[in-house]
Amino acid sequence: MSFLKRLFGGTQRAPQPPAAPSTSEFLAQCRAHLGSFDRHTQPKEWAEAARILSNNLVAAAHSDNAIASYTEAAEVLREAIAASDEHVNVDVRALLRKMRGEVLYRHGILLEGDARGHMLADAANLLAEAAGLIQPRHFRELWMEAATFRGAALHELGRMKSGPEGLAWMDDAAACFAEIAEHGSADGPNPIGLYNRYVVLEQRGHRTEGSARHEIYREARTALVRAMATKTFSGNPDMTARLADLDAVIAASD
Repeated sequence: MSFLKRLFGGTQRAPQPPAAPSTSEFLAQCRAHLGSFDRHTQPKEWAEAARILSNNLVAAAHSDNAIASYTEAAEVLREAIAASDEHVNVDVRALLRKMRGEVLYRHGILLEGDARGHMLADAANLLAEAAGLIQPRHFRELWMEAATFRGAALHELGRMKSGPEGLAWMDDAAACFAEIAEHGSADGPNPIGLYNRYVVLEQRGHRTEGSARHEIYREARTALVRAMATKTFSGNPDMTARLADLDAVIAASD
């Protein structure tokens, strides 16, 4: 045996690091952490622990039983909202509502029929509450997340509903994305808001009869051109192709 082997213990194996806990074990730890606080006497601590558990439930939903994870996260966040309203800052109250609205949206798109519609509508309402609690100039990222998920929920409601009800949902989604385009960035129009407004208005135009269709397509074109003028989409060949397709549709509707 060489000197180095004798000095460092020969062929003994180095101690192995402990194995990382499984997802179920980690969630159990988060639940236990939440259970260590009293909701009524420690509302701030309880709400923060509820936020941590909910974040990890949402992460687990991407690879595990999504419905069960989203259901538990929504209930935990419902209780966190009730516990925190009188005891935490307005941005935390908005964050908890945004998180629950996002959970309801993600859960809703996994459902079908009336259950899907009801959950998406609940998500849109809660996300509107979240965005309404704060100003984009003070909490821009949080406001953007709440408004964007709200627009997505409204758009999906418009897609799944026929007739005037579906068109009204699409109008609400287009208005939501117009607000994001206006207030979602500190240094000019928000490109994602503009692009999403174009997408909604183009689909709205396809479902519109008569002369109003042409005007809606024109609004969609304006949003797309403004999006293409931003750094995010400037020079994007896919955007150029979309504009050409939309121009062809507009020409056909004249």
